[in-house]
Formats: sequence, structure tokens, C-alpha cells
Amino acid sequence: MTITTKLQPRWAAQKLGMAILCFVLGLWGAYDYWVRIPDRIRAFERGEVYRLTNDAITLLSGEKRADPETRQTVTAAVDRLNKEIQPFVDLGKSESGPALDAAALQAALKARNDEQWFTELLIMRAGLQEAAARPSGATASEQFTQFFTGLQARVSATGKITRPAAFDHAMQWAFILCLPFAPWMAWQFVRARGRVYTLESDGTLKTPEGTFPAEQVTDVDMSRWMSKSIFEVVMNDGKRVAIDDYVHKNAHLIAGTLASARYPGQWTAEAKRVKTEAEPPKAESVA
Repeated sequence: MTITTKLQPRWAAQKLGMAILCFVLGLWGAYDYWVRIPDRIRAFERGEVYRLTNDAITLLSGEKRADPETRQTVTAAVDRLNKEIQPFVDLGKSESGPALDAAALQAALKARNDEQWFTELLIMRAGLQEAAARPSGATASEQFTQFFTGLQARVSATGKITRPAAFDHAMQWAFILCLPFAPWMAWQFVRARGRVYTLESDGTLKTPEGTFPAEQVTDVDMSRWMSKSIFEVVMNDGKRVAIDDYVHKNAHLIAGTLASARYPGQWTAEAKRVKTEAEPPKAESVA
């Protein structure tokens, strides 16, 4: 009877499942690290600009517009707005001098998808300047009122956004490092799938390492069979071929056939140890 191995379904499912899991976790970590977390940081920082500007305008519109606290808040808001605007202005500077190149600035903003944010920054700075220049008690313009209402809505929308902790970045690396294991697991599956072992009815053993007639097979090493489900076929030239029953289905039949032929009192054809009858207890000697 010819015995041919094939992949154990459980082992194959395990390797493929681990490959898919590592791939998904790796992509998830990479997306979070390079996309989601930077977006969250950007949203948090923009929320801070909204909040500072809103606080400054609110104080300028109240009775304490001349207090040191108000001036300090307004100065902080102006500095933050200028700090956010300056990088965009630098992008639009011409190579020949400090003059602003509107076309270059527009192209740079479009490339970075920051056109709306730059416009909002300019509007917030203009609104803050208008609030500072408006006399105390004067009625705000309809345009300014619409701007301030929109600003408050943005403050409310970004108020719950928190800055990601350093731990979040480190944690994503734990997922990213799963990515290299995906091709490794897939390679193990492909490699094992291509390794087939066949024991012909005449005793010829066909393996990925070569074909060995029955007369070349001199022994079978079962020392690791009970603990690891691995046995080794020993050839007359000393070459050893290890076969793993955990990976290759029907390997136990090859092991059993070879082992039972050479050690009939120790192994069955299914690669199980032969049970020996327990020796009768020795009779105690009477002194």
C-alpha cells in the first residue's frame, strides 16, 4: 500500500491565519502611526488655535478688555496665529527676494491640502484685530458675528480632542513589527505544501531530499516521536530525513510502517508503542 502525506489542515489553517493576522495588525499599526495619530495631533493643535482665538475675542468683548489677563491672552493668541501662518508665508516667498509669490503659495497650499486652514488662520487673525480695534461697547458687524459664531462651533467640535500620548506611538510599533512575520508565515505554508513524502508498497521512500529504495533505508529514529511527533529515517550513508507528523498528515503511517517492521515488539503500524503486560509481583521470601 502506498502512503502519501499532505498538509495537516489544522497546521495549514494556523499558518495562514497567523499570516493574515500579522498582515492586518501590521497595516493597522502603520496606518495609525503615519496617518491617524498625525491627523489627531493636527486636529488637537488646530483646536488649540480655535480656543485661544475664541478666548481672546471673548475677553475683548467683555468689561475686562483692559485687564492684564486680557492683554496676556490676546498676545498669546496673536503669537500662536502668527506662528501658524508664518510657515505658509515662507512657502510663498519668491527665490529672488522676500516678496510673496501668490501663485507659488497657492500651489504649495493645494499640494499640502491646507488651503482651507490657511484661509481660516487669516480670518481668525483679522477677526481678532477687529475685536481689538472696536471701541468698548460698540456693536459688532454682521460679518464679524457670523465669524465668531462659526469659531465657537469649531471650538465645541474640537474641544474633546486630546493629544496622543508618547505611549500611543510606541504601541503602534508593536503592531508594525508584526508585519515581517506575515510573509514568513506564508513562506512556511508554501514551503511545507511543496514537501510531500511517499512510502511505496515496495519500501521505496520518496522525499524532497531524494528517492531512497528500501535497501538504502537502514533505520528509523523514533526518539522524538512521543514528545515532538517527529521521526527520522536513517539511510545507509548516514543521511537522515526528518518528517513531522504535526505538519504532514499520514506521516504517522510511514513512521508506523517503518518502525513496526524494524522494531515489531515496540511499535505498531500506526506508530503507537506496543503495550507490554505488567510483570506479576514477586513473591516475598519467608525468612
